[in-house]
Amino acid sequence: MHGCSFCKLINRAAVHGLSGMVLAPLFLGALTVQAERIPMGGEELSFEQEFLEWGVSGGKRQSVEKKVRSASGISAKKCVELKMTERTDRIFDIQYNNRIAGRIEKDDVLLCSFFARCLESSDESALGKILVTSSIRYKERPSNLFTKTYTVGKRWKHFLIPHTAPVPGDAGCAIGFRLGGLKPQTIQIGGFEIINYKNKRMMDELPITETRYEGMEPDAPWRKAAQERIREHRMENMLVEVVDRQGRPIPGARVQMELKNHAFGFGAALSVNAMFNPKKPEESKRHQDAVEDLFNKAVFENRMKWRFYRDNDEQLEEAMAWCAARNISMRGHVMVWPAWKRLPSGMEEKWADKPDEFRRVIEEHVAKMATQYPDTFAEWDVVNELYSQHEFVDMYDKDVVADWFRIAKEANPSFKRYVNDYGILSGSDEAHQNNYHEWIGYLLEQGAPVDGIGLQGHFRAPVPPEEILRRLDRFGEYGLEMQITEFDFEETDELLQARYARDFMTAVFSHPQTTGIMTWCVGELSSSKPAAAFFTADWKKKRIALAWEHMIEKEWHTERISRTNAEGLAGVRGFLGDYEITVLFNGKTKVVKHELLKGSDKVVVKF
Repeated sequence: MHGCSFCKLINRAAVHGLSGMVLAPLFLGALTVQAERIPMGGEELSFEQEFLEWGVSGGKRQSVEKKVRSASGISAKKCVELKMTERTDRIFDIQYNNRIAGRIEKDDVLLCSFFARCLESSDESALGKILVTSSIRYKERPSNLFTKTYTVGKRWKHFLIPHTAPVPGDAGCAIGFRLGGLKPQTIQIGGFEIINYKNKRMMDELPITETRYEGMEPDAPWRKAAQERIREHRMENMLVEVVDRQGRPIPGARVQMELKNHAFGFGAALSVNAMFNPKKPEESKRHQDAVEDLFNKAVFENRMKWRFYRDNDEQLEEAMAWCAARNISMRGHVMVWPAWKRLPSGMEEKWADKPDEFRRVIEEHVAKMATQYPDTFAEWDVVNELYSQHEFVDMYDKDVVADWFRIAKEANPSFKRYVNDYGILSGSDEAHQNNYHEWIGYLLEQGAPVDGIGLQGHFRAPVPPEEILRRLDRFGEYGLEMQITEFDFEETDELLQARYARDFMTAVFSHPQTTGIMTWCVGELSSSKPAAAFFTADWKKKRIALAWEHMIEKEWHTERISRTNAEGLAGVRGFLGDYEITVLFNGKTKVVKHELLKGSDKVVVKF
């Protein structure tokens, strides 16, 4: 299922070989460094400090020795050397960064160029690793320009990252390297520059260093195992028996069996304001059509959060009714996000010095959210992001979280209750992962009625599929269902974005305890991360949307037409979900709805 059909769908033509872009050899002693010439017509941007003078920042900056060294064989005479003497927990612990001094406008086409090598590494591969990232601020909100992770060896290598600005940079543009969360290594970086072509070049005209991740190869071993698990856990045999009124088999009847809706959740976060805006009905309709086309599950991005929640909101009621009419399952997000900044304004001033009363306020809110719309939500995030948002836990003790789960169940036992957190599947923050694992174990030990584990999945760089599966296995040890609740991949290379989305979906779909994947970014106009969105501003499907659609509607779709045998039977091994079965015999047609589950009985159609 990873054949050429998908590759043809999202493949783009190679752009190398254009005028002014041939490879030029540079020499480092006896070593030849292949460097790609930078196309003409751009303006080199300046930084607030020269590259060699940038500072090391982060909570573990003292574990880095920075030196400026002479360099030969690359485009710069000097380079910066960063020696990391110990491993840190988080990628943000060590940073080498600065800001671009000039202004960047929306849709500017830029090229980041630099050389890097690893002198020594404690990794068993003897290779080093670097993460380079850039973000732009617009109206006080950061937007990712790019985040790339590269493996570097002992020889200098030239790295090129073409990218565009999704918004203007009215508050500057940050650029730099994140080197925390890695094993001790010594990295050298030189010739760092950013070139702005504005509208003089298209991004596909610029050279690019392809980002690769372990397991992206078509014959990677994890793929075969994933396909076997998918066939075992996501499919079942369906048998249709066609009989007459006396129960006698009818041979030769034409039977069409088609999957209409997956049992697995392929969902999205909805912006209620954007989808149901009476002032922009045409735009809202296009937004609604996009959601209905690709998703069978939904969560309201902000509207059910305590800070934004309003009683009897007509727009909210309209959104719920719209989803129900289309058989789009709903999940609730979130009952308690335990920090003052996540609550409506004024609550901290009112309740901070009244902890006993405030505890009752939280409990009443949990009960209210559980019962306000009793039959709307199939599941709820009872608590969100305990690793970083824990002010309310600090006010009391850890038991308070278990109490929230109990109160939610007592108020309404009909929905499943989830924990939810970020940084578990994405990134390499082991401290965060361990904290989440311990929290789940603690809640279960306390008898808290936790039904599911939410794993957000906000990616800026690929995590290998085998590592994704390893982490799923680790959290699956608790025996609970798991769901990717907030997936996005903020990447301007749309081909890489689509390829990784396909592999991530495959790994997750293959795990027997997962129940769904929810993307957090639907359209560019309504998303805080335009680069991660599935649809462009004019609602055209981006490559990631095409990859998502291809997997659901082609690779994991079931549609079969056959004839009943002498016993009146026809069958297929299909993906679990809702089917429409159409039987044609002697000019008469019967249509039957059927939900294919594990262990389902045969479907009997009488004529």
